[in-house]
Amino acid sequence: MCAEWSNRFAWGRGRNPSSSSESGSVRSGRHPSGSSNSSASLGRPNWKRPDDRKRERLNSELLSAVCRSDLFKVRRLLKEENGLNPSAYCSQSKASTPHIAAINGDIDILKVLVEAGVDLEWRDSDGRLPLHLAAWAGSSQCTDLILQRKPALINSKVMIPGSCQCNPGEGCGWEHNHQEVSDLMYSVNTEEGVTALHVASMHCQQGIVELLLQRGANVQEMDRMGRTALDVAGVESCTQQPVPSMFPSAPYTPSSDNYIDGGNVGPTAYSSAMNNSNVVMTSAFFRPPSEPSTPKPWTSSQQRSIPKKEGPLFPQLEMPKTYSIPLDPVGMDGVGVNINKALHDIVSKLMSSGAKIAEEQTDSTQMGSSSALQSAIASDDVSVMELLLDSGASLRAFNGDGDTPLHYAVRRRKFGALKVIVERLKEGEIDLKNKYGYTALHVAVAIEWPEGVGFLLESRASVKIKTDGDGETVYHIAAKLGNPKLMEEILLVEGSSEVINEKDSDGLTPLLCAVQRPSDVVVVQLIKTAKADVGVLLKDGSNILHYAVSESDASVLSYLTSLPSCKRLINEVSPPESNGMAPLHVAAENGNVDFTEILLKAGANPNLHTTNDPKGKMTALHLAAKNGFRRTVEVILKYDTCSLNSENKYGWKPLHTACAYGHGKTAIVLIKKGADLSDEIEFHGTTKTAFDLMAVNVPRSSELLEGLLDSYIEVPTRKGVRDMKFLYNPSCAITLNFEVLLSTNDPSGRQLTFLNSIVNSNSAELKELLLHPLIEIFLHIKWEKLWKFFAILLFFYLLHTLALTAYCAVIFIAHYQNIPGRAILQLTFLSSLVPIVLAEAMQFLRQHRQYWKDHESWLKLLMILTSGTVGYGTLFAEDTEWIRHFSSFAILSSWIELLFLASRFKYWGLDVLMFEKVIENVLTVLSKFMFLFLGFMFALMIHFEGAKPFTNVFDSFFQSVVMVVELNYGGMFPESSADINALIGRFIYVCYMVFVALAMMNLTVGLAVSDIAALEKQGRVENLVKRTSFLSFLETLVYNDRVARCFPAPRADKSRSHSFRSIDAVYTVYPNKPGVLPLYLKSALLLKVQDPEKTESLTTEHFDDIIKEVTNKVEKISQELAALQKK
Repeated sequence: MCAEWSNRFAWGRGRNPSSSSESGSVRSGRHPSGSSNSSASLGRPNWKRPDDRKRERLNSELLSAVCRSDLFKVRRLLKEENGLNPSAYCSQSKASTPHIAAINGDIDILKVLVEAGVDLEWRDSDGRLPLHLAAWAGSSQCTDLILQRKPALINSKVMIPGSCQCNPGEGCGWEHNHQEVSDLMYSVNTEEGVTALHVASMHCQQGIVELLLQRGANVQEMDRMGRTALDVAGVESCTQQPVPSMFPSAPYTPSSDNYIDGGNVGPTAYSSAMNNSNVVMTSAFFRPPSEPSTPKPWTSSQQRSIPKKEGPLFPQLEMPKTYSIPLDPVGMDGVGVNINKALHDIVSKLMSSGAKIAEEQTDSTQMGSSSALQSAIASDDVSVMELLLDSGASLRAFNGDGDTPLHYAVRRRKFGALKVIVERLKEGEIDLKNKYGYTALHVAVAIEWPEGVGFLLESRASVKIKTDGDGETVYHIAAKLGNPKLMEEILLVEGSSEVINEKDSDGLTPLLCAVQRPSDVVVVQLIKTAKADVGVLLKDGSNILHYAVSESDASVLSYLTSLPSCKRLINEVSPPESNGMAPLHVAAENGNVDFTEILLKAGANPNLHTTNDPKGKMTALHLAAKNGFRRTVEVILKYDTCSLNSENKYGWKPLHTACAYGHGKTAIVLIKKGADLSDEIEFHGTTKTAFDLMAVNVPRSSELLEGLLDSYIEVPTRKGVRDMKFLYNPSCAITLNFEVLLSTNDPSGRQLTFLNSIVNSNSAELKELLLHPLIEIFLHIKWEKLWKFFAILLFFYLLHTLALTAYCAVIFIAHYQNIPGRAILQLTFLSSLVPIVLAEAMQFLRQHRQYWKDHESWLKLLMILTSGTVGYGTLFAEDTEWIRHFSSFAILSSWIELLFLASRFKYWGLDVLMFEKVIENVLTVLSKFMFLFLGFMFALMIHFEGAKPFTNVFDSFFQSVVMVVELNYGGMFPESSADINALIGRFIYVCYMVFVALAMMNLTVGLAVSDIAALEKQGRVENLVKRTSFLSFLETLVYNDRVARCFPAPRADKSRSHSFRSIDAVYTVYPNKPGVLPLYLKSALLLKVQDPEKTESLTTEHFDDIIKEVTNKVEKISQELAALQKK
């Protein structure tokens, strides 16, 4: 040991640190408490020399030999020259050889070590001397030997030392197995400040106590907590609970035989707390399960909680980590002496030697400590209890857990001790509370101890007293436990009806506490037997059904809803301070399917709204959809579908709520039950449909919607399975249900609102849904209904284009200014422009911002502006030169627009739109290489010094563009020349040819038409987008009431017009018969029917389903094997 540690212990023992040890010198002149060497004093590290390594190796062997009680090897090692240290210690636990010999009770080895001059005053890392360990182990011979050599140690206390740096050669080597010693030492539990007499008295080591008293041990010596040996008599031996060796475990709990109700399996939180003497029972044990347990001040980082059981009633308790004793102390049991007799003899001996019972804490603000009376109670030794009580032990004193002897006897289930204590109590003291405000009856009920409860009630313990912290009566505690026999017994006590409706500090009555349990037996007892009031409200204004939905079991809720007195509570909405919900709202928000169905069967109103605040006037369906509880949604809709159209405070329907919160599968359930994806709401100042919210907030919405559309295609089935062979039968019929596409809530009867949402979405993936056979066939049928209206509009465009072309040809080609036909042509194309302008205005009003995203819209605006300028400009302007320029643009844009209009027809549409996509791709690529064009443009213009064809910026730019297709080498370099100017010019030309004409243009062509299949798909999608947009425009025009008023007709004609333009919700397709549908649509429908499901990536839900399926199959196989084995 280093100098400062050695000196500190020397001063602590009352001797000069420079004096020599009483045990004599150590072999080879070294002593573990010697001073540091010179190198350490100079600030250098303690160098380890070869001799030091040898001594450490020998020290390690000595420690191992002592651990194994190998006396022969110990003697051999002590005879080694250049010797080891007889007081060798383990560098981890600082336990020396005499410590190990003492704890093993090995007197022969200890004698050999003492003769070799070991230091008996050496302390291990926990501050213990070998004397303390010998007293703990109950070894009288080792204790006597140590006291013979060191009598001054008899009253030495355990003192935990500080850290120090030890010198080489004194301890064990680095190769030593420290665990061998640490396991042995770790089993010994001693407290700081105790003497050997304390240790022996704690563990009921009667022989050691008598020996120490004979040697003059001070019986009034106190430990750090102010306890004498009498105060701690039997404390450890009577309260220690065995657990598996060296591993932390759950605290002690009583066996199942200790429970009244055979249905209760395992201990409760109360019983665990009451049967572990090392646990402080705080008020948190009696809190309702909705309130978490608060951390205890005595909980350390080395403690762990009780293993959680299914359906816990109370908060889990954190118990101290305990360890077993690999080598039990000898004690009285080891020599055949009854431990109760040993405790009695120890107490008698200590008292006859002058020990007095200390004044124990009776102040409820302070905490006492364990006492001899507690030990007597734990050992159920009545004689010791009477001896201590006769000698002045107090029945009002608190132990370290805050219990009086009465509470401690109840908690330990010691019936004999309980009777002795009750007999000595004065009148009224039976209801004495412990430091946490619980009476003995509270504790007895909490641990479900029938004998204790019965005896305390027999002794007139009061059932009306409440606990100090939680304000609970015994009925609250029994209700939380859910023990029907216990509740039945305490309900028979006179005066129970006076407190059966009392509330605790949380505002709960015993009935509300019983509702927390998974069984309805105690609830039935309280309502039928005790007449408990079911109409009592909680602190927040909610009723018992609110509480049952939040905390209870289905059987309890089912029983409560069957009571006539609870019928009026089913649709009762709690105050806004309590979330303003009815019980059905709570069940739906929590996603509890069973509770929801029970309440709906009992008469709960699914259309009932919550209060405005804080839930926003929602129905139960809104709340379930908001949290994505699909099964709950299905249950609600099974009883009522009207709530699909119920609106909350903001005008949202359940479908909008599900989509906004990203619950796609819940939204699909709502849609299948009749919710409309095209329903519009006001959202941040704009109009949004449910589809718009779904597209933005729901992951993989396109896959969900495709599966939804698949479900609306009905095919022939045989025994619930699709009959694929029947698909090729001539009589095969496939039914298409268009309900999902039709807007059921549109007041004007429009049918394309849902498809408009797809068209207006910014997602290309969602727009591909238009390729689904259900939508394509719907659009085809809709087109067949409305194509005549399109033909009328096309007629105006064609008339306008032809008249404009003829008019411009007459003026600018034939130069006929005053012929009669000119005015007619001018009037014709201007008149035809009026319906075109009106149509575009309506299109803009319908699409708003989406209108500007369409290239065709800009083309139409160009056509309208230039055509109008040409028509009205020639009437007032004399100079026709600028009109000619406008005419060129007007004619070009008109004919191009005719091309796009023709794309609405299926024969031209795909090619035209593919052409549009290619043009778009080419312009996109060229715009990215604009800097390359500009670079060559300026380079060529400067090199040729502004000569033709690079006269100015515009000429140079257009020449650079034309050179892409016509290089014109001969025109630029007509003569052969070898001067520097010609070489640089040709070099720039070659660079242009390589970079632009070859590389860039080939790249442009490749990117524009890289994937023909993808290009064709884009063209088909764009064709359907334009068709949908145009049909929607035509539908708006046809269904417009103002337009309809311009063409008065009889009512019968109006109904016929409505049937003429609308589509039935159900349409039957015969794929193997000639019909109105094109072949490509039938083929796409058959392909979808044959392979309706897309390959989806596995999700957590899929894994769960697979695991459940595999588990069920394994269980089934196991049952079959078990049945075969029995046979």
